[in-house]
Amino acid sequence: MVDLAQIGSSIVVGVALFYTAKTYMNGKKLEQLKLGNDILKDLKDQISKLPQLDKEDPIHYDQIAFPEWFSNYFNTWEWYCFLVNHKHIDYGELKDFFKDSLIHDYREIFKVNITPKQKADRNFFKEFRILYERLTGESTFD
Repeated sequence: MVDLAQIGSSIVVGVALFYTAKTYMNGKKLEQLKLGNDILKDLKDQISKLPQLDKEDPIHYDQIAFPEWFSNYFNTWEWYCFLVNHKHIDYGELKDFFKDSLIHDYREIFKVNITPKQKADRNFFKEFRILYERLTGESTFD
């Protein structure tokens, strides 16, 4: 026969497991929010650098300054996309927050500034392109 002590201890263990799981999930969510915050700061930092690029010297701008900025900016997106694609970020509200910006930046910055060779290269910002395709259903190789 089961006595009251066994029932009581089972309830205590069950409650403890519940709160342990809840604390773990909240900690995971908080970690993802911190990652999202760092990515957002980096994207904003890169955007703020764009007007500072020297457009007085078109050759320097076209061959050095803008390509460097482009690489830095989309490397930040690449990192975010890697984290999402590999399920290190799975918090839905955070992914929704970045979704429209990612789609916009692909269409308005990425797509119009890559060369045909870069467009054909399946490894050129691979994670970014994979996530864009998953979000929109559009191919990035057309």
